[in-house]
Amino acid sequence: MTTSISEATGAATPITVCKGKPEQKTWLLSPLVDDDYGILENWVRDEYVALVKRNVVDLSEADRRYHTDRAFDQAQLITVDSEVATKRINTPPGVIKILWLSLRHEHPDVTEEIARGLCLNNPEFDKACQDVIRKSGQTAPQKKTRVSTKVQAKRRSRKKR
Repeated sequence: MTTSISEATGAATPITVCKGKPEQKTWLLSPLVDDDYGILENWVRDEYVALVKRNVVDLSEADRRYHTDRAFDQAQLITVDSEVATKRINTPPGVIKILWLSLRHEHPDVTEEIARGLCLNNPEFDKACQDVIRKSGQTAPQKKTRVSTKVQAKRRSRKKR
């Protein structure tokens, strides 16, 4: 496998987008840095709390407070490489957030709305976002595999001995 100069140095990777045939723009995607991961982590935490708040609207005041407080406590445990974050990052809004974080280093005037338009209208940006994560040194946590019931039964019987 060959490594490009931008991969070896962590330099921004160019990606060219053709919106209309005469219009063509090259965007530079930079690897994410620590500040970007902090922004991403806080976004995932906020999204987690917002999801809980949306789902407790019909509960009593005491139950809403209990679940909201619990959501705040749980959100503090979310890290950018946690399973909760990985699931959220792998949604369209998460990919858009990564794209924006990557683009803003070389294109300070880019907004999340611009990133959304690029992402939704150009499928090559999804792969580019995955490359940004890979080049940033971040890896998605491995998914837990299900253990068959036979294997689980064997493990339980070993523990009983």
